Amino acid sequence: MPVDVRRIDADAHTEAAVQALHERAADYVHRLWGLPPDPNSGVDFFARLPPGKAAADKHTLGVFDGESMVGCIDLVRGWPDEATAVIGLLLLEPPARGRGAGRQAFAAIEAQARAWPEITQLRALVIASNDVARPFWERLGFRANGQTRPHEMGTVKSTAIVLIKRLERS
Repeated sequence: MPVDVRRIDADAHTEAAVQALHERAADYVHRLWGLPPDPNSGVDFFARLPPGKAAADKHTLGVFDGESMVGCIDLVRGWPDEATAVIGLLLLEPPARGRGAGRQAFAAIEAQARAWPEITQLRALVIASNDVARPFWERLGFRANGQTRPHEMGTVKSTAIVLIKRLERS
Protein backbone atom coordinates (compact mmCIF):
# COMPACT_ATOMS: atom_id res chain seq x y z
CA MET A 1 0.00 0.00 0.00
CA PRO A 2 1.84 3.13 -1.11
CA VAL A 3 1.31 6.05 1.28
CA ASP A 4 2.42 9.65 1.43
CA VAL A 5 3.83 10.96 4.70
CA ARG A 6 3.79 14.71 5.21
CA ARG A 7 3.88 17.32 7.94
CA ILE A 8 0.53 18.25 9.47
CA ASP A 9 -0.24 21.24 11.66
CA ALA A 10 -2.97 21.85 14.20
CA ASP A 11 -6.10 23.38 12.72
CA ALA A 12 -9.74 22.45 13.14
CA HIS A 13 -9.85 20.29 9.98
CA THR A 14 -6.66 18.35 10.81
CA GLU A 15 -7.61 17.90 14.48
CA ALA A 16 -10.95 16.43 13.30
CA ALA A 17 -9.11 14.07 10.91
CA VAL A 18 -6.79 12.88 13.73
CA GLN A 19 -9.81 12.43 16.01
CA ALA A 20 -11.57 10.32 13.37
CA LEU A 21 -8.38 8.27 12.95
CA HIS A 22 -8.21 7.59 16.70
CA GLU A 23 -11.84 6.46 16.59
CA ARG A 24 -11.15 4.11 13.66
CA ALA A 25 -8.14 2.76 15.58
CA ALA A 26 -10.11 2.20 18.79
CA ASP A 27 -8.48 -1.25 19.15
CA TYR A 28 -5.11 0.43 19.76
CA VAL A 29 -6.58 2.95 22.19
CA HIS A 30 -8.28 0.12 24.09
CA ARG A 31 -5.01 -1.84 24.44
CA LEU A 32 -3.33 1.20 26.02
CA TRP A 33 -6.16 2.73 28.06
CA GLY A 34 -8.88 0.08 28.24
CA LEU A 35 -11.33 2.77 27.16
CA PRO A 36 -12.71 4.17 23.92
CA PRO A 37 -10.87 7.12 22.34
CA ASP A 38 -11.12 10.36 24.28
CA PRO A 39 -13.23 13.00 22.50
CA ASN A 40 -10.20 15.34 22.69
CA SER A 41 -7.69 12.96 21.06
CA GLY A 42 -7.39 15.11 17.93
CA VAL A 43 -6.47 18.23 19.90
CA ASP A 44 -4.32 16.35 22.45
CA PHE A 45 -2.25 14.77 19.67
CA PHE A 46 -0.89 18.21 18.79
CA ALA A 47 -0.70 19.58 22.35
CA ARG A 48 0.92 16.72 24.30
CA LEU A 49 4.64 17.18 24.95
CA PRO A 50 7.23 15.46 27.13
CA PRO A 51 8.43 17.40 30.19
CA GLY A 52 10.65 20.35 29.34
CA LYS A 53 9.92 20.31 25.59
CA ALA A 54 8.40 23.12 23.52
CA ALA A 55 6.00 22.98 20.59
CA ALA A 56 8.91 23.73 18.22
CA ASP A 57 10.48 20.37 19.22
CA LYS A 58 7.43 18.37 18.15
CA HIS A 59 6.97 17.19 14.58
CA THR A 60 3.56 15.87 13.63
CA LEU A 61 3.14 13.91 10.43
CA GLY A 62 0.15 12.46 8.67
CA VAL A 63 0.15 9.20 6.74
CA PHE A 64 -2.12 9.52 3.70
CA ASP A 65 -3.65 7.14 1.18
CA GLY A 66 -4.59 9.69 -1.45
CA GLU A 67 -6.29 12.47 0.51
CA SER A 68 -7.46 10.16 3.29
CA MET A 69 -5.47 10.23 6.54
CA VAL A 70 -4.78 6.60 7.49
CA GLY A 71 -2.15 7.29 10.16
CA CYS A 72 -0.42 9.88 12.29
CA ILE A 73 3.03 10.29 13.80
CA ASP A 74 4.27 12.25 16.80
CA LEU A 75 8.06 12.74 16.82
CA VAL A 76 9.85 14.87 19.43
CA ARG A 77 13.40 16.10 18.92
CA GLY A 78 15.84 15.98 21.83
CA TRP A 79 13.99 13.91 24.41
CA PRO A 80 14.84 12.51 26.91
CA ASP A 81 18.30 13.83 25.98
CA GLU A 82 19.71 15.95 23.16
CA ALA A 83 20.91 12.91 21.16
CA THR A 84 17.52 11.17 21.10
CA ALA A 85 14.29 11.68 19.18
CA VAL A 86 11.28 9.96 20.72
CA ILE A 87 8.43 8.53 18.71
CA GLY A 88 5.45 9.41 20.86
CA LEU A 89 2.98 7.79 18.49
CA LEU A 90 2.84 5.94 15.20
CA LEU A 91 -0.82 5.08 14.73
CA LEU A 92 -2.37 3.43 11.68
CA GLU A 93 -6.00 2.60 11.11
CA PRO A 94 -6.63 -1.18 10.96
CA PRO A 95 -7.02 -1.49 7.14
CA ALA A 96 -3.58 0.16 6.65
CA ARG A 97 -1.77 -2.25 8.97
CA GLY A 98 0.21 -5.18 7.60
CA ARG A 99 0.34 -3.64 4.12
CA GLY A 100 3.63 -1.74 4.26
CA ALA A 101 2.25 1.61 5.46
CA GLY A 102 4.03 1.24 8.83
CA ARG A 103 7.41 0.68 7.18
CA GLN A 104 6.89 3.67 4.90
CA ALA A 105 5.84 5.82 7.86
CA PHE A 106 8.92 4.73 9.78
CA ALA A 107 11.14 5.58 6.80
CA ALA A 108 9.81 9.14 7.03
CA ILE A 109 10.52 9.19 10.79
CA GLU A 110 14.05 7.97 10.23
CA ALA A 111 14.67 10.50 7.45
CA GLN A 112 13.50 13.36 9.66
CA ALA A 113 15.67 12.18 12.58
CA ARG A 114 18.72 11.91 10.33
CA ALA A 115 18.17 15.51 9.21
CA TRP A 116 18.86 16.58 12.81
CA PRO A 117 22.66 16.27 13.16
CA GLU A 118 22.63 15.88 16.95
CA ILE A 119 20.20 12.94 16.90
CA THR A 120 22.00 9.60 17.10
CA GLN A 121 19.14 7.35 18.19
CA LEU A 122 15.38 6.89 18.12
CA ARG A 123 13.35 5.89 21.15
CA ALA A 124 9.91 4.29 21.34
CA LEU A 125 7.89 3.11 24.32
CA VAL A 126 5.90 -0.07 23.91
CA ILE A 127 3.22 -0.91 26.41
CA ALA A 128 3.26 -4.61 27.28
CA SER A 129 -0.55 -4.76 26.89
CA ASN A 130 -0.06 -3.74 23.24
CA ASP A 131 1.17 -7.16 22.14
CA VAL A 132 1.24 -6.33 18.42
CA ALA A 133 3.57 -3.31 18.67
CA ARG A 134 6.82 -4.78 19.95
CA PRO A 135 7.36 -7.25 17.06
CA PHE A 136 6.76 -4.39 14.60
CA TRP A 137 9.42 -2.20 16.22
CA GLU A 138 11.88 -5.08 16.54
CA ARG A 139 11.55 -5.86 12.82
CA LEU A 140 12.60 -2.24 12.23
CA GLY A 141 15.76 -2.72 14.31
CA PHE A 142 14.66 -1.46 17.73
CA ARG A 143 15.91 -3.28 20.83
CA ALA A 144 14.89 -3.07 24.48
CA ASN A 145 17.46 -1.14 26.48
CA GLY A 146 16.50 -2.69 29.82
CA GLN A 147 14.51 0.32 31.04
CA THR A 148 10.87 -0.08 31.98
CA ARG A 149 8.35 1.96 33.91
CA PRO A 150 4.84 1.37 35.19
CA HIS A 151 2.02 2.23 32.80
CA GLU A 152 -1.32 3.04 34.39
CA MET A 153 -3.84 4.79 32.18
CA GLY A 154 -7.59 4.40 32.19
CA THR A 155 -8.26 0.83 33.25
CA VAL A 156 -4.92 -0.58 32.01
CA LYS A 157 -2.12 -1.42 34.42
CA SER A 158 0.89 -2.63 32.50
CA THR A 159 4.56 -1.88 31.86
CA ALA A 160 6.14 0.51 29.36
CA ILE A 161 9.24 -0.95 27.73
CA VAL A 162 11.86 1.41 26.28
CA LEU A 163 13.10 0.45 22.81
CA ILE A 164 16.07 2.13 21.13
CA LYS A 165 17.39 2.16 17.58
CA ARG A 166 20.74 3.74 16.75
CA LEU A 167 20.76 5.82 13.59
CA GLU A 168 23.25 4.82 10.93
CA ARG A 169 24.71 7.66 8.91
CA SER A 170 26.75 7.28 5.74
